[in-house]
Amino acid sequence: MKSKTKPRKPIRVGMLRWSWELIREIETEPYERRIAIVRCRCGTEREFDFHSFKRGAIRYSCGCTKNPNARYHRGHHGRKKPYSIKVRRTWFTMLKRCENPKDPNYRHYGARGISVCDRWKNFDNFFADMGEPPELTRRWSIDRIDNDGNYEPGNVQWATPAIQNDNKQQSIHITIDGVTRTPRGWIEAGVATVSLPAITTRIRHGMDPVEAVKTPALTGLGSAHHHSKLTTRKVVQLRELFRQGASKGALARKFGICRKTVRQIVAREIWKQAA
Repeated sequence: MKSKTKPRKPIRVGMLRWSWELIREIETEPYERRIAIVRCRCGTEREFDFHSFKRGAIRYSCGCTKNPNARYHRGHHGRKKPYSIKVRRTWFTMLKRCENPKDPNYRHYGARGISVCDRWKNFDNFFADMGEPPELTRRWSIDRIDNDGNYEPGNVQWATPAIQNDNKQQSIHITIDGVTRTPRGWIEAGVATVSLPAITTRIRHGMDPVEAVKTPALTGLGSAHHHSKLTTRKVVQLRELFRQGASKGALARKFGICRKTVRQIVAREIWKQAA
């Protein structure tokens, strides 16, 4: 029977992509991934998927040479512009969401009356006031200190997602002794000794916000914990019934818990503080 496998086209030795030169191909079975051996301009050899190499979907080099276009725009005659692509993109998207009604985020900005000051409609002025972010990563973006204020000098800062989350309209603000902070702010101030998810969960289940911040961790204290099915009295009763001969399955059904929890309580692996 004649094979339907089509012969592979031979590779073109010497093909160049970025800093790499194609040397040879590793022999593989038909329909398997083609592997190419390439050499960097510094002499380092690597293996790449042949089709990825062919379309340039690989690293610029082995690390000996940086991509000259990775961080900066190129100016005329090869001169580098003194700002990163990130700053330019940040400025452009700021204008877009405030002035373009077709932008998906316009309803959260321009439709609310938030605008960009005249000075910052010129990129050079924006860059002179804001400069580069602390890191050229997605973690950093611009944030308005006054959430209802405009984009203008004095009201905008480079911020991480955590800082921005605290500055949203939906953020929880809790006032204690005349001072208003978000739950994260009270944790950083040392007033709250529990995690941020613990505070928000307590508030969502109806606990007073001030108590949610000040109440310490209550794991394993039974009736003091708003999620617990058991209390100290029930645990003592469970252990007494087990000593009297009740089975673990019957105790699990009686107290609405699983057999594993019953076993752990009886073995005193949990609820150690209960007598």
